[in-house]
Amino acid sequence: MINYIAYNDDGDIIKTGKCKASSMHLQGDNVIEGVADDQTQKVVDGKLVDKDTNNSIVLEELRLYRNQMIADTDWTQIPDAPLTKAKKDQYKRYRTALRDLPSKYDTITSIEEVTFPNLEDF
Repeated sequence: MINYIAYNDDGDIIKTGKCKASSMHLQGDNVIEGVADDQTQKVVDGKLVDKDTNNSIVLEELRLYRNQMIADTDWTQIPDAPLTKAKKDQYKRYRTALRDLPSKYDTITSIEEVTFPNLEDF
């Protein structure tokens, strides 16, 4: 029996386990031999590497700021909010931009790199 690591096209580990060497091909197209921790490692060019933990920390910080900004504008989406339809729609577009923000910074190393959306731009 050998240990295997199955991963997706992005290198994220999707499962690990043991199987016969002759059955490893049954685990999927992206599979290598080894033992891994999917929380701290990923597969790059067929090799197991450590994830960039600084990137993960900064992305978490980004999400915290973003979540607070969304929470601060929750009141704008209630049916009886004292806003015109145009202003409510502006807030809706702004909130969508906030929700989409982390996907634009997948290789971030510092929160200072983030350009947060501005309500007036919507």
